[in-house]
Amino acid sequence: MHLVIGAGSYAGQAVTAALAGRVRVARAEPDEDLETAMAGAEVVHLLVPLRSPLEEPVLEPHPLLAEVVRAAARVGVRRLVYLSSIHVLGGHDRRITERTPPQPRLAYERAVAADETWVRQQGWVDVVTVRPAQVLAGDEPVTARLLHQLATGRLLIPGGGRTPRTFVVGSDLGAALAAAGLRGAPGASYLVGGFVASWREVVEALAAAAGLPSRLAWLPQEVAQLAASARRLMPGQEHWTRSAVELISRPCIVADGWSRRELGWWPTVGDVRGAALELVPALRRQLAVPPPIAAERLARDDA
Repeated sequence: MHLVIGAGSYAGQAVTAALAGRVRVARAEPDEDLETAMAGAEVVHLLVPLRSPLEEPVLEPHPLLAEVVRAAARVGVRRLVYLSSIHVLGGHDRRITERTPPQPRLAYERAVAADETWVRQQGWVDVVTVRPAQVLAGDEPVTARLLHQLATGRLLIPGGGRTPRTFVVGSDLGAALAAAGLRGAPGASYLVGGFVASWREVVEALAAAAGLPSRLAWLPQEVAQLAASARRLMPGQEHWTRSAVELISRPCIVADGWSRRELGWWPTVGDVRGAALELVPALRRQLAVPPPIAAERLARDDA
């Protein structure tokens, strides 16, 4: 049996769908009795995003991660599939591959790296780590912030949004996580990419798919960093953190060929138009009055 913790998240729903009909799947949320939920499970998928670049992290094992690992050890779980991030490797001027040495520098990167290091040091359960590129999904923190801003007409992207980076949609990440649970090697770390684009291209394609006017503003990175430093002093105000500004502004190209071959997985969404079509329902939920949707026209154009 596979237990999906965080079954209601974008990754949890996608993994559950990908595993359906292949293995027995149980669902749980972080506020439940996780040790009881794990009884009888061979594989546990921890798919709750533990860290966010929009938050100021604390460099210690995340409490939910510690609870899951210790409960898994007590009930005899064979494997833990752990959703991490490509940002555990830090910033690099070249392509990121499975051989790229970790160089975490930002506070968010160091926190993700600290969690990974801690979970591997425990040695109580086989850990398979999945490190996705920037995920595009309705409840992924950065995407959700952008969707909210786009829906309210106040979109400000730090750095101009033109740098190339690798994106992966939530459904493709779910399929990769399912493959890691079924075929991943104990102790291995897998990169998960999808397609290369820029934030500007993603947002413009999403606006077109949702029938929204392209009233986009692009904030210079230096201005965004100053604003992030000032706004962190205003609790309750929506703002970008310094980590988020740099992650959004800098390039990040992921070469995950080895991981794809090892997992027997391949992304199904390969461009910004396909990603926009997947994100349109989440954007509609952000809108008080949904605008006319042009998704059907885009789908016909792609045919």
